[in-house]
Amino acid sequence: MSALVVAIANQKGGVGKSTITVNLASDLAERGYRVLGVDADPQNTLLQWSAASGDEDEGLKFPVANLAAAGKMIHREIKKYMSDYDFIVVDCPPSVEDPRPAVVLMIADLVVMPTSSSPTDFWSSRGFIQLIEQVQVTNDSLKAVWLLNKAKPKRLLTRALSKAIADTGIPVLETSLSDRESFKQAAAYGVSVAALSDKGARAARDEIKKITDEILEVLGAASVKESA
Repeated sequence: MSALVVAIANQKGGVGKSTITVNLASDLAERGYRVLGVDADPQNTLLQWSAASGDEDEGLKFPVANLAAAGKMIHREIKKYMSDYDFIVVDCPPSVEDPRPAVVLMIADLVVMPTSSSPTDFWSSRGFIQLIEQVQVTNDSLKAVWLLNKAKPKRLLTRALSKAIADTGIPVLETSLSDRESFKQAAAYGVSVAALSDKGARAARDEIKKITDEILEVLGAASVKESA
């Protein structure tokens, strides 16, 4: 079976792509899936995150491949790993001018687009929505979802923004990620929030698990890996 490829991507920087990549990949690994994280961003945030623990046994529970240097040929490099993993989660650079996101989407099964509840973050995503539509002409199996990240307690999307997101025709995951300090702590330690034990981390872990459940449902995959 060939791996399912999940791209974490958006035109806007600072919306939590690397945080979502790490924690989604970690939760998939905890469910028994063979998972590869791919750093496609020249900033190498995912690679730095994986190295931050300084201890292979205590760090991330999945390997990370730094493929950013492959540029517009990155899809060919990703394909080399597809028979060895169940899921490949790709942390894409925040740009539509960069060729990497487009070629990753050409082989992806799902693109998860993080956005905050800020209208400016959503507005800056319009170019990326157009890119998805262009790619879907060739890769008609590509699915897309929005993920609301850095949500503030008791702060809801404005009616206008909610309507604007709905008008894109791309569904929004029901679960959002709150703006929690635990995600920053996990990055500093080189782990996922599942490795932390404080109250905030437990709440963050619950959000991640629900998001993983939703993503698996979109992909038609089992909530845990089934025994062969």
